[in-house]
Amino acid sequence: MTRLGEAGRVLAGATGVLLLLVPVLWHLDPWRMLSSSANMEQFATTELTLALVYVFLSRLRPEGGTVWTVTLVLAAAVAALVGVMMVRHYGSATAHFILPTPRNIALALALAGLTLTACWAASGAHFGILVGGFLVLGYAMQFAGGSLASPPISLERYALYLTFGGEGFLGNALRVISDVVVVYIGFGVVVNLIGATRVIETIAILAPRRSRGAAIKVAVLSSALFGTISGSATSNVMTSGTFSIASMRKLGLSGAQAGGVEAVASTLGQVIPPIMGAAAFLMADFTGLPYLTIAGAALLPALLSVMVLFLCADRMAAGVAATPGAAIETPPKLDRRDLFYLLPIIGVFVTLLLRSDNVALAGVSGMGLGIVAGVLRNGVAQTLQQFRALPARAGRAIGNLVVTASALGCIMAVLSITGVDVLLSMKIGQLGETSLFLSLLLSGLAAIILGTGMATSGVYIVVAIMLAPGLVKLGIPVLAAHMFVFYFSVISMITPPVAFAVLAASGLTGAGFYRTAFAALRFGWILFLMPFLIVYFPGLLLIGTAQEIISDIATVLGSGAALWLAARAGAAAVRAARRHALSKP
Repeated sequence: MTRLGEAGRVLAGATGVLLLLVPVLWHLDPWRMLSSSANMEQFATTELTLALVYVFLSRLRPEGGTVWTVTLVLAAAVAALVGVMMVRHYGSATAHFILPTPRNIALALALAGLTLTACWAASGAHFGILVGGFLVLGYAMQFAGGSLASPPISLERYALYLTFGGEGFLGNALRVISDVVVVYIGFGVVVNLIGATRVIETIAILAPRRSRGAAIKVAVLSSALFGTISGSATSNVMTSGTFSIASMRKLGLSGAQAGGVEAVASTLGQVIPPIMGAAAFLMADFTGLPYLTIAGAALLPALLSVMVLFLCADRMAAGVAATPGAAIETPPKLDRRDLFYLLPIIGVFVTLLLRSDNVALAGVSGMGLGIVAGVLRNGVAQTLQQFRALPARAGRAIGNLVVTASALGCIMAVLSITGVDVLLSMKIGQLGETSLFLSLLLSGLAAIILGTGMATSGVYIVVAIMLAPGLVKLGIPVLAAHMFVFYFSVISMITPPVAFAVLAASGLTGAGFYRTAFAALRFGWILFLMPFLIVYFPGLLLIGTAQEIISDIATVLGSGAALWLAARAGAAAVRAARRHALSKP
């Protein structure tokens, strides 16, 4: 690698650290130095600039030629220059008076080009094409006829709107991701670096190890617990799947079955409190409800889902004639010092209780206690050694997410300027007057289709704008409507044709993608049913009076128990009929 490339790689590492450090300092804000000298727009623009620089510089490779190296370094330099100019703009008195001057148009086009290019590199061609398609649609809709036509707008003002209009590249999606979600991504990175995930793995293995289908339950538990930290289905698969899939294969499951179970379990982790996926923080912003309220509401549906998956694990294990605990040969042991690893999780939970108005501060406290736990458990020298990987891990996770959030802001802006979100909301409302179930079914299918090739947070942003308002108009409580589309945003991770979690799991097992996807859909059926239960029985979300809540919970549990007993009785009858048929001469 040339000296320029080496310098770029070093700068990429420094940028990766800054991507995490800037939000932490923003929330700690010692002596109110930052809040008194900068605004939210400047903070979000700074985070996007750092993300663009990191995405470009992290693509430098030793085998890359001089032209490739110079191109990436030049792109990073232009991104830094544009970012500095944008930060200065938002700190000036003219920030609220946007005119189509050559300077403003040039800044808008440069930011759009840089962000779309980085988004293509960070999230793949599918997502890049999707965002590009929305941008074209946003401008072309003014030429459509009838009720689909949007207000006329020139190209210059369209470009300015996407950059300076309150939504778009620097819109609400970027602000929420940079302000809150990045902190929890950093929390997950810190907890992983200090080795706390090993304790989660051990607890998950020890809990169900004497039961039938232990290895399957280990996958469900461990991936769910990992999900409370990472909030990413794909990351969960690549982390917990490395040991859980091997255990399930020893139990007797096929590669497709083991991969399907892991994909479902990793996806489930995004809906389990207290630390859910990134979309849960976005839900707090969309609904105006405290995050702690959302996390509390999500608890019972998540526990019911885990319970159902445990029952499915028993049935799956019986199908392969496994012996109890067969896949857990030498159970791991916990050391007393491993209890230090619980400090960051306890810190997040306690801070959420004490400061429910500042969710990000809980993530910051969790990171700080994670560092303390690492030092207490492993010592200073080993902790410093572990944190050498921080720049790469933090930069890769945060940089890609921030760039993707910026691009998602464009989708939100296009939906707003064209009025498609309002039109779709009206259509859902009209359909709901005929059949609520049909309206819910089509909304769920739309969420899955919109989720093709997108991360969960991106899916939720789109469906929360396009679908949730229509469901609210049908009389569904706001929290239930958003939780409904949130679940279907998560389900897109295991639903073909893309299904990122399934794709990652099939890569680990070597089984076919669609065979793994079918196994995931068969095992994770409860994730498709739970959103409907949430709407029809909102007491599961603790919505309503105490009597209504108890009635809804009792109805769901009673119906589930009756169906389970009926299924057991039916299976027993089939087995008896088979034995009787075989006993005949």
